[in-house]
Amino acid sequence: MVTAVGFIGLGNMGLHMCRNLLEYVKNQNIALNVFNRTRSKADELVANGAVFQEDPKSIAATSDIVFTVVANDSALESVFLGDNGLLAGVRPGTIFVDHSTVLPETAKRLSDLAAAKQAQYISSPVFGRPEAAAARMLWVLSAGPADAKEKVKPFQQAMGRAVQDVSSEAPRANVLKLTGNFMIVSTIEMLAEGMTLAEKNGLERGAFMEMVQALFPGPIHSGYGGRLAADNFNAEGGFQLTLGMKDVGHMKTVAQNSACPLPLADLIYNHMLGAKANGREEYDWLSLASIVRENAGLPSGLPEKKQ
Repeated sequence: MVTAVGFIGLGNMGLHMCRNLLEYVKNQNIALNVFNRTRSKADELVANGAVFQEDPKSIAATSDIVFTVVANDSALESVFLGDNGLLAGVRPGTIFVDHSTVLPETAKRLSDLAAAKQAQYISSPVFGRPEAAAARMLWVLSAGPADAKEKVKPFQQAMGRAVQDVSSEAPRANVLKLTGNFMIVSTIEMLAEGMTLAEKNGLERGAFMEMVQALFPGPIHSGYGGRLAADNFNAEGGFQLTLGMKDVGHMKTVAQNSACPLPLADLIYNHMLGAKANGREEYDWLSLASIVRENAGLPSGLPEKKQ
């Protein structure tokens, strides 16, 4: 029986997810323990009934299931390892559910370390921007031991629109997440090149987007295409370029380790690197389009002060 769950990581995605989780567990009479490096981000949750714990070790010691969502592999390892990490306080039977986008090797390592402590590990990366997290519209992946997946599924459902059972092996969900992100960022590259080609030849962006929405209906094409047409590169409520570079770097690593050429990822990474070199790392990963535009002799679309 689950009496308490924990949540670590209250960033752009995590805070929305944790709000929805808190609403669910309160209705189930289950306690919610939270931790974040910046404590003030938890104030709202604590005011609504969550309990702030001083470190990940305390989260593990007081929770039957622990959810994590952090920026990168090193951040996730720092949460799990060390004297104040999750594994220092873990109890037999605890289930860890990680929603971060990390390398499959990182998931494998942490899964093995959890198993050595008689705990279980679920890789559960999600698809969706922060507004989707707020609206419980995330697509949630889940990979790990079958009994653990069944136990955590109601909690995952409280944070998303559906849960996809990927595999009994945790790292495979991380591969699927990177594959999905590859498809998304490739769409951004395609939109950037297509809109640039149209604009260079005298077409209005509105005409380009009308065609895109007719031929490629769906949130990815219309969402990113609409933002690109409006020169909306703001990362607030979005996905920062530096995080996008991390993800594309992970795609390249997985491709190299499996002898799978991924030339489009190389092209995209170089456009991202160009954006970073021009001081645009605080913008959304959509800002890779600024380099595509400049390579064609068009203005980047970004404010002058960021160039």
